[in-house]
Parts: sequence; C-alpha cells; structure tokens
Amino acid sequence: QASNSSYLAYRDSASGAYVRVADAASRINMFEVNAAAPLWHAVASTRGHRLSVGLAISDATAAMLLRRLAAHSAHAEGQQ
Repeated sequence: QASNSSYLAYRDSASGAYVRVADAASRINMFEVNAAAPLWHAVASTRGHRLSVGLAISDATAAMLLRRLAAHSAHAEGQQ
C-alpha cells in the first residue's frame, strides 16, 4: 500500500483538532471510548483494503498490554 494511503482519524477532545495517524506495519491504535467522553474516530483507506477491529477490554487488561508492549519495545531497542 502507498505511504499515507490508510489512516486512523480522530478528534482530540482537549483541543478539538482533527488528528490523522498514518498506518505503519504492525501498528496497534489503542484508545478509550465511553459514553461520558465520546471520541469521534474513523478509519480510511484511499488505496487497497484496510481491516479495522474494535475490542472492548478492561482497564486492567489495557494496563497489562501497555506494560508488555513497553517491555517488548525496550528489549527490541536493546538489540539494535
């Protein structure tokens, strides 16, 4: 897929600005969506196909995933 042809877009609740995050290989976008603070978001692909899946996870699971990703990232950086 061409660079910047697929992305996540969302409205920043603090500034009101619309933000576009280009896709990258193996990228996972994790964010909270709840009734008290709705988050406008969308995914788009101008070329090819894009798969987007939403999962509901607990705060504890989100924290565990973030710890594991941080540990994996630190380990990967240490091998370079």
